[in-house]
Amino acid sequence: MEALSIDRVSKSFDARAVIRDTTLRLARGERLALIGPSGCGKSTLLRMVLGLVAPDAGTVRVGDVEVTPQSAIAVRRRVGYVIQDGGLFPHLTAEENVTLVARLGGRSAESLRDRVRELAELARLPERLLARFPRALSGGERQRVGLMRALVLDPELLLLDEPLGALDPIVRARLQEDLRDAFRALDKSVLFVTHDMAEAAYLADSVAVMREGVVLQRGTVKDLVDAPADPFVSDLLGAQRTLAEALR
Repeated sequence: MEALSIDRVSKSFDARAVIRDTTLRLARGERLALIGPSGCGKSTLLRMVLGLVAPDAGTVRVGDVEVTPQSAIAVRRRVGYVIQDGGLFPHLTAEENVTLVARLGGRSAESLRDRVRELAELARLPERLLARFPRALSGGERQRVGLMRALVLDPELLLLDEPLGALDPIVRARLQEDLRDAFRALDKSVLFVTHDMAEAAYLADSVAVMREGVVLQRGTVKDLVDAPADPFVSDLLGAQRTLAEALR
């Protein structure tokens, strides 16, 4: 059974098609990056998986459960979600942010203590920072807390929406390394959105290129380079300049 199946989904807002007859599958343990220009529908697809946006046509399934308004809350308990800058509640400490969903589900803070320490080690967040409020954390530290919160219920599927986009290059590179290590250690199914092809190649098994609500091509970065299915794929790859090219 697949971790995620998106079958022929379409979605329009104010008569503008954002997703058009799109199908996407994610195997268990697979890591897939969605890449494309702003407004191409990447984040909308993630919100459909969470049941935050309902498709006008088509179906979305997480495991064997179809995502509907009735099943959305149960689905969200099976999916971890990380957004840019962590999306933390400013009035809660880092530890309270991490455990919030679990505590709302009836678990006591005491019963979660070992889980929090385990996740702090996985996310490489010093335990002394768990008592701090988000305003006292750096951008990279907030992202680590956001990852811990997404993992606290041990979800079967992890969604990340531009998780590193707002970070400076050095912090971003370190977090990329730590995310890759975490993905390998957890062996979870991962779908993440990025604008950075190098990041997609570093973190994902395969890449899906989107434009105007359609997946133009899916494959490894080598597949995209060797046999682009559309001129836009070539243009997107060509726009990802390396430092060596910039210094020519």
